[in-house]
Amino acid sequence: LNALAGITAPYGDLVEHVGRKTGAKGTKKGDVVVTLSEEDVPGAQGRYVIEAKDRRLTLAATWRELDSAMANWEASAGVAVFASGENAPTNLPFFYSGERAIVVLDREDPDPAALTLACLFARWVVRRRCAPASNVPDPERMAAGIERIQRALARVSTIRGHLSTSAKATGQAREHLDDLAAEVRDALAELAAEVER
Repeated sequence: LNALAGITAPYGDLVEHVGRKTGAKGTKKGDVVVTLSEEDVPGAQGRYVIEAKDRRLTLAATWRELDSAMANWEASAGVAVFASGENAPTNLPFFYSGERAIVVLDREDPDPAALTLACLFARWVVRRRCAPASNVPDPERMAAGIERIQRALARVSTIRGHLSTSAKATGQAREHLDDLAAEVRDALAELAAEVER
């Protein structure tokens, strides 16, 4: 989750790794807490929590873990970040419901776009709860923007998958071609030797 510093820095948010600390509920639920800048939530302590996941979870289990982490760190929003699409409970790189979101940040090919969207989503949720209504982005425009980016991220993920499959197939075809070419060379050498007898 090193990408978080670059994502949150422009807003002046504080990123704290809390995986080994005990929160308000006396547990260690939650890996990272992001506290919004005072400027965005005047007079309040607005925060969201991030849970890093490297194992398969169902959607219901993911929501439960996020709810526990949010309660433990008194956070208004929660984001589960999965290290691979195979372990995530959704086939989308970004998915949300209520004040919780799921992101796939593939460790093999980390593209921070979905995590950036998740952080923007979480900031919006926190500001809706903690900031004066006059200081919060328009909900309809935010929802429309999130959905547009969500669709684009899904397309990017699909195209990446096809390119990866294509590259793998091309690599395998190259190996077969090289083997066949070597077989032709060997056969030509044998035939040449036969002709010279």
